Amino acid sequence: MIKISTYIHFTKEQREQARRTDLANFLISQGEQVKRSGSEYEWLDGSQKVTIRGHLWYHQY
Repeated sequence: MIKISTYIHFTKEQREQARRTDLANFLISQGEQVKRSGSEYEWLDGSQKVTIRGHLWYHQY
């Protein structure tokens, strides 16, 4: 079964707050395992690897 995503509107203030959020610290506060790798962080979610730089993230696969 395919689930169709629903569009979620975010206000300008919500987008700005997200831009200022340090993702590594947020994930750590939620109990996620985040590993420092040089000037970046790595978050492993199952077999998926996400690289985090401040408020930006990069999916590796």
